[in-house]
Amino acid sequence: MSVLHRLSLSHKFLILGALALAMVAVPTSVYVTRALGEISVARLEADGTQPAIAVQKVVQLMQQHRGISAGMLAGSEELAARRPAVRDALGQAIGAVDVSLTAKAASPALVSSWAEHRQAWTALEQAGGGRQLQQGDSLKQHTQLIASLMVFNERVLDEYKLSQDPALATSALIQASLVKAPWLAEKMGVLRAQGTGFLAKGELPPEGRATLVALQSRVNELYGDMMRDLGKTAQGDAALKTQLASGTDALKTQI
Repeated sequence: MSVLHRLSLSHKFLILGALALAMVAVPTSVYVTRALGEISVARLEADGTQPAIAVQKVVQLMQQHRGISAGMLAGSEELAARRPAVRDALGQAIGAVDVSLTAKAASPALVSSWAEHRQAWTALEQAGGGRQLQQGDSLKQHTQLIASLMVFNERVLDEYKLSQDPALATSALIQASLVKAPWLAEKMGVLRAQGTGFLAKGELPPEGRATLVALQSRVNELYGDMMRDLGKTAQGDAALKTQLASGTDALKTQI
């Protein structure tokens, strides 16, 4: 008589249960591991939204400061009187980035890079505020620092996995709101800054006109890229389409 025949019925069920458990253990383990990984990434992405948005606020205020500084250095005392308020708001926004990077456990490399940007801003503000820069130099240095901040923003997105979202709809939304929109705003900001300087001087030389036309062309390209990403978001997620509808229409009107 075989061993199985000598076992009691309860023992046979125990063996069958053990075999069934072994059969499902591996796929279940794989599923749970993958699910936990997705949850971990989702939490990391959620953490990254705070510093990413805080950096965008710094960029926006620095763009305003660039335009006001251009007018001030071109001789506008009205804009000179408005500059301190924007400078102070920018200082508060920079402090908000400090807080968010600490709260969301940013890597030492990211924190160090941010400290370099803070130092660059301090030097630029002191030189511009003391009117030690020419208008063109101020515009150039502001623009270079803003471009560097945009690259820093991409590092934030990479560190918190926001640039690697696997879902098409949310990935397109992240690209539209945290990559394309900031660059679009930047090129529009350069248009504003240069235009403010030309208006303060009361003249628009041919080379200046050519620069503005080229900038306008780039703005149109970025606008098209952003709207295509928003379109992908709407196509991929009906709920997001509904939530974004009114905001997208308002954005089109503003641009």
